[in-house]
Amino acid sequence: MRHLLYVVPVVLALWLADRVVSDDGRIGWERNGVFDGQRRVARSRARRIVLFGSSTSVDWLRPGHVAQILGGKPDDVLDAHVNGCHQACTLAQVKAMLARGRRRFQYAFFGTNQFQMCEFEHSKRVLQQVMNLPAADVPETFGIYLHAERPLNYIARFIGISLSETYGDTKILQSRWSRALFEPRRGAGWRWVLKKRPKRKNHWHLCPYEPAQVAYKAEMMRALLDSLGELSQRVFVNILPDINLSEREPKRRAKVALGWKRHRALMKKMCDARHNVTCFDLATERGARLPQHFRDGFHTSALGGQLQRALLIEQMRAGGFIRRPPHRPRPRPRPRPAPSRRPPELRRR
Repeated sequence: MRHLLYVVPVVLALWLADRVVSDDGRIGWERNGVFDGQRRVARSRARRIVLFGSSTSVDWLRPGHVAQILGGKPDDVLDAHVNGCHQACTLAQVKAMLARGRRRFQYAFFGTNQFQMCEFEHSKRVLQQVMNLPAADVPETFGIYLHAERPLNYIARFIGISLSETYGDTKILQSRWSRALFEPRRGAGWRWVLKKRPKRKNHWHLCPYEPAQVAYKAEMMRALLDSLGELSQRVFVNILPDINLSEREPKRRAKVALGWKRHRALMKKMCDARHNVTCFDLATERGARLPQHFRDGFHTSALGGQLQRALLIEQMRAGGFIRRPPHRPRPRPRPRPAPSRRPPELRRR
């Protein structure tokens, strides 16, 4: 009850900001990211290939790359990705496209890495759903919420963000402010035994893949694959790598290996259960897995992107989806030097 003392005034204030301060109702960076994706979908005339997912799905696989692999022009590819758009957000996007009667695509790509299958709560995930999901599909989404560890939290957040999208866009800041104001400071216990602050170990997100931790995302993934199958004739799911694959600490390395084993098994099971869905495992030894292959642990570097594309082409060719080498423009021939007009005896030998 005491939380309502500051939650209710914040929601009311942000609702007022939505209606009065902002003429177009677009306060917040996360919302503008969703609006940008919606504009790209509305303006694009592409009907053949569509790219879904977060930035990790497309930072190495741009529309030009896809057109080069499958043949065609970059204009044939619709880039529908949104920053931080995981399974729930993508499902809302697909539902919206189906509700608008969007023409069926030939190919649809969706990429996900291992940590995205666990419930790392963030307010923008629900915000993206609220902004994209048609009203007719809200009951189905609430049914999927029941598989989460805290289903009422998702439902309450959905309702709250429906009242004020600015509340959802600034929820992460509010949580930081509340911790700073109402929780004691932590992290100074080292002063009792050490003179200098110990170096912080940078452990990246890793999904332990316990059943309760992946139940919600797994159910959301199943619904997403079914909806993608309605939108596209063929669905490609890219299993993306991360820097955890290069872990050297024995205990954590064993934990990483176990999590990835469960992840691959679940992805394969879901893809094999659908006749028009194919999984490509891009987290093998031949793909990106070393620190120099990533910019921040999950987004690939230029070198990592090259490895990912080469591995994807290899697996697509093995699956019969590419019957010819990808088109590569021929280099322009260098102009030949004009013949010298000097007498032969004066030319350099």
